Amino acid sequence: TGPLLLITADVGPTGSLAVGLLGAAFSARGGVSMGAAIPLVGANVTRAPLRFVGGGDFSAHVGKRVVLEARISSASLYTVGFGRHPPTTSKAPNQGRPSDAGGGPSD
Repeated sequence: TGPLLLITADVGPTGSLAVGLLGAAFSARGGVSMGAAIPLVGANVTRAPLRFVGGGDFSAHVGKRVVLEARISSASLYTVGFGRHPPTTSKAPNQGRPSDAGGGPSD
């Protein structure tokens, strides 16, 4: 376990996905409530860390039982877990902004 909330999901071009701690109050200084969750938008990710307003993480909850809530629109959520470090990827997940879907190969 660890302080980062990691997900595997497919989010459609117009979809979004957010996960947060159920019943937690919003905090602009590191909270992990649904209100502080920055939605993942139009991206397919594997073990990607979700981000929160103010850079919040689950450090205060490591080793404790938590209940999460998810808001899913035009998306499939496959796994939810916790970890210490996100996997190394060449492209960061698309959170809180429209998709940067590219076209075909360049000429």
